[in-house]
Amino acid sequence: MTAETPKTGIKNADELITLAVAFGLTVTVETTDRDTLTSYVVRIAIPVPVAYAGTELGRTIAGGSVALLWTKAKKKGARGCLVDATVWSAADHRKVRTLRAINAAIDTLGHASAKYARDAAPLPEDVVDTPHAVFVDGHQVHAGIPAEHVRTIVKNRRFRGWTFHQDDENAICIEGRRYVPVQPAPAEETPAPAADERQHVRITNDGPAEVIPTREALDEINAAMMQPEVKRTVKRMSASQSTAHIVYRDGRTVYLRPATPGDVFPTPAERPTDAELTGDIDAELAAYYAETFPAIADGSALPVRADMIRPGMEVIAAHLDETRTVSAVTAFVGPGAPWVRPTWTFRSHDESTTGSTFPPDMHLMVTRASLDAVFGPAPAEDTAPAAPATPVARPAAEVLAADPIPAEASVLKGMPGREITREELRTLRDVLVHTDYVVQLRDSGAWILPNHDDHADITRGSVAVVLRRMLDNAPGHARTTLDTDGTVYVSNGRQAARYIPAALIADHSTELCPGCHTPYAANGDGPCKRTRAAELVQV
Repeated sequence: MTAETPKTGIKNADELITLAVAFGLTVTVETTDRDTLTSYVVRIAIPVPVAYAGTELGRTIAGGSVALLWTKAKKKGARGCLVDATVWSAADHRKVRTLRAINAAIDTLGHASAKYARDAAPLPEDVVDTPHAVFVDGHQVHAGIPAEHVRTIVKNRRFRGWTFHQDDENAICIEGRRYVPVQPAPAEETPAPAADERQHVRITNDGPAEVIPTREALDEINAAMMQPEVKRTVKRMSASQSTAHIVYRDGRTVYLRPATPGDVFPTPAERPTDAELTGDIDAELAAYYAETFPAIADGSALPVRADMIRPGMEVIAAHLDETRTVSAVTAFVGPGAPWVRPTWTFRSHDESTTGSTFPPDMHLMVTRASLDAVFGPAPAEDTAPAAPATPVARPAAEVLAADPIPAEASVLKGMPGREITREELRTLRDVLVHTDYVVQLRDSGAWILPNHDDHADITRGSVAVVLRRMLDNAPGHARTTLDTDGTVYVSNGRQAARYIPAALIADHSTELCPGCHTPYAANGDGPCKRTRAAELVQV
């Protein structure tokens, strides 16, 4: 036990403190003297790595601790007594009653602390390959420490799971001690060695091509040929230079070859605008993202379409609510529904690097700093896409009576607006930008409301079901269009309906009929204003 280690004078308590200090945990002891006894409050917690400070994970780490209350009477021969022991986490807490349970709790904190420290700590390769100067509490005590010696210190602390970090000056910081790289005197400039940017394509079971670093592909080829534990899993293989065909005994067939320009994403000539990265996004979805992700609200992140994801981007809440960096992207364009699957950068052997599969139009929350690193700084005038303008509401009678269909034409031929294709209905928000609609049915050349017991209100999802069903049941004949004010028309030549955005109707309420303004709950099941029963009829 070091001189800085707090003590209580109680044997069992000091043994627990010694165990916690050995794990590198933070230990504090608060002593209170009373008339007949002395109380000790011992708190044991995980030190939060600098890389996680201020993050959600950092707050979760800080929430885990063990609190012990010990007392010892002020009389000769008195022994210490454990009065209370509580194990805390970010979500709950529990009482423990035995030293064995307390030991187990400290052991759990110690192993968790070691994992967090290793995940956040720099690697030996991160140490700058120059001599280092050693500073203790801001004062230089050594100069010219070899970089290899500093790498050994980093390896040992990572192995033990002790907390340390590397600051912006590439100095290794261990509590009050800093190992600062000393830059050599300026000399004749030599070109830096080019980074290995070679890439390979990996195809498993004739599936989609996955672009991976060449080093990873060569490691797999070498393991299948040379490592006994991997060779036993290989049924047969053939390899030539950096191309290989491997058949594993578990049924996987892997083909590896060097990537060609067509296998990787082309680098854009200029940085995509925020509008291009985000795609079409309505105000409600943008508000949801801002409410769910603080980084979106404060502008430090941007919702990016999955098909615009590129290696090097940092995705918020990518896996287990952690921010992960994209290592590679696999894009599948068909046949069938297209999808995009990112692969996360490897950090440790016990966590997943394979991401989920996303539709191309799904948004991932990407930090703007990583966007600047991938595409370059954004131009000053670049802003997020503006939300759709709020429609101007008009009286219900005026909206419901409006009829753009020419008197001599059917709805099928005279419906206004642009055509909506079946493929567009895969992503509703791109076509149906409103969440609530009012339905009108075509009857004898006029638009009528449904019966009161059927209600005129309908959701976006229900509208999409009607449109899909109509187009599927009469392919090549049924039509559906979207007018400039957001009204949707649909007809198959025998039946027709239109769906008016509820936002266009002033003082609209889902509890009242928009035609007669009477409550649905009280006006029975008849038609509105003496209209006939609501059915799709001949047009």
